[in-house]
Amino acid sequence: SHERNSLINLLFPHDWRRKEPVDTRFKEFLERYDSMLEIRLTNTACCGNDLITYELISFDDEDYGVQYHTCSLCAKNYCYDCTDEYGNKLLHFCSTCERNYCSSCASKNACSACYAFLCEDCIPHTACAERYCMNVICNECLLSNKCGECKKRWCITCSDCLQCEDCLVERCCAECSEKEGVNGVHECYDNYCRSTLCDKCRMKQCQSGENNCKECVNTISSVLLAETKKLQEEVKSLKDRN
Repeated sequence: SHERNSLINLLFPHDWRRKEPVDTRFKEFLERYDSMLEIRLTNTACCGNDLITYELISFDDEDYGVQYHTCSLCAKNYCYDCTDEYGNKLLHFCSTCERNYCSSCASKNACSACYAFLCEDCIPHTACAERYCMNVICNECLLSNKCGECKKRWCITCSDCLQCEDCLVERCCAECSEKEGVNGVHECYDNYCRSTLCDKCRMKQCQSGENNCKECVNTISSVLLAETKKLQEEVKSLKDRN
């Protein structure tokens, strides 16, 4: 029965929660667990509100299967509006490890970019690729500045990555953009252009006549030479075979 059930806080593996499609057995268990929590937390007040008026288990895609309003360490219940006498929030959600921590169990660390809470255990795993950077950065902010080639991640302050404004897919750091064979992303410094494009999109625009900027043409000249050289080598290889 619900009275004898001692479950108070469950942390599910990330792979379970993000699996698509969602396993029906997992979904049914979450629904039963959510119902049990509603019965158990009935008349459980926090800052004057009844906890069951809030969402206890997330069924949204972003945080699917995350249990809200319960500290992952001490298992005490708070809503996200609960504050101490100084107005400081009593419960924080770390979006990096996707767990809740109350102010008694974890010191407050804020992401220097978005100011979201970041627990102490996650800080070493969200380091900026800049060697001497000491900024505290959450995982979501780092992912927005990740090089698609070397997979390194930077904070917003040290950001070394540029994203193509045309395809909005390619994101590459300055070091990788200069490597041969890499679809690098470069910023045009012509005052009338100022475009930020990957090599493929820049070449496509120049070849179609959409982009007549001389700086852009100079930028892709090395790419064109590399492609020409590659084609010549392929032709030579075919001739040698025949």
